[in-house]
Amino acid sequence: MLRRLVLWLLLANLGYLAWSQGWLVALGPWAAPTAQREPHRLLQQIDPGGITLLPSGDAGAASPTTSAAEGGASADTVTPGTAAPAPAPANAPAPGPASAASASAASAEGPVSAAAAAAAPSPASVSVAPPLPNEPRQCVQLGALTERQADALGPVLAQVLPPDAWALERSVQPARWVVYIGRLPNAETLVSRRAELRQLGVAYRDVSVPGLPPGLALGTYSNEASAQQALRDVMRTGVKGARVAEERTEVTLYMARLPKVTAAQRAAASRALAAVAGNPWGGKSLQPCP
Repeated sequence: MLRRLVLWLLLANLGYLAWSQGWLVALGPWAAPTAQREPHRLLQQIDPGGITLLPSGDAGAASPTTSAAEGGASADTVTPGTAAPAPAPANAPAPGPASAASASAASAEGPVSAAAAAAAPSPASVSVAPPLPNEPRQCVQLGALTERQADALGPVLAQVLPPDAWALERSVQPARWVVYIGRLPNAETLVSRRAELRQLGVAYRDVSVPGLPPGLALGTYSNEASAQQALRDVMRTGVKGARVAEERTEVTLYMARLPKVTAAQRAAASRALAAVAGNPWGGKSLQPCP
């Protein structure tokens, strides 16, 4: 029984081999499998001219080509493992010269604009190249600045100098008081009072502070109490018409000090200061440190 089963299996395998290889095709179409070779396979393809198959070894070197000028349709290159692009609708309008030029300009304009924007430095990012180790240095300063001027100066210097190249120094100018004769009505009275003071042996000086001249200062003091005491002393010498006046109020001043800058850094700072609209520095400029 087992021998018969093996014999039948052997005959079945031989029959299938003969049928699959087409050895029985002489008996009729039913005795041969459906052919999957050319040309039957090509007849089953849809629009075979629109696809070009490249060998796997040439896929990296080959590039898509367009045969629109030759055949009127584009032939997309398909590499193994890549799906072929869907064909364009038959009623889709072909891009004209104007649209093609616009697309080309748009694709070219994007990177150029981005590169130009990245290359254009903002004012706050402009700085002088780092100095060489042996490059000569010098100390310069811009002094007698008000608080408002100092607030405006900081961002300007920060544009062109590193943070450790400059500093703002704050100082307080105390009030100043004087023993004062004035305001005198005219030049003749001024000359007469000068002669009187010389006769009494009292030292004096002309006052140039706005609001006080024409007048004479008989002494300068850092506080009002000292000025009042000096006034009493002067009155004992026979001076008449003197009084105590505040010649200058207390003022907080700032100085921009650049202790060790190169000539290029000083020039860059000077240009930055001069470029500020309205010249808020009151005509002041960088000067050598004393």
